[in-house]
Amino acid sequence: MKADFDLDIGRKSFASGLLPELIAVLRRSRPGDLVAVVSDEQRIGPELETWCRFAGNPLLETAVEKGVNAGTGLLSSAGYARHCGTPISGLA
Repeated sequence: MKADFDLDIGRKSFASGLLPELIAVLRRSRPGDLVAVVSDEQRIGPELETWCRFAGNPLLETAVEKGVNAGTGLLSSAGYARHCGTPISGLA
């Protein structure tokens, strides 16, 4: 599958600042766009899986390049970032 957006995060993780970059890409995307997150670290796969489950953005695949300590996650934009910070009716 070809991604609509590529986000090369190097060695970043959710603990070291990935989330703001990911949200920025998702804000530029439309629902259904594919976002590839490319990392120098294999651990990005499980981290993306957890975040996608929480955020409602389907994780379509993860891959680790053979012989390389790197990982890629391909997720589908579900419009989550567009709704961040929007008060839920009755809770504001």
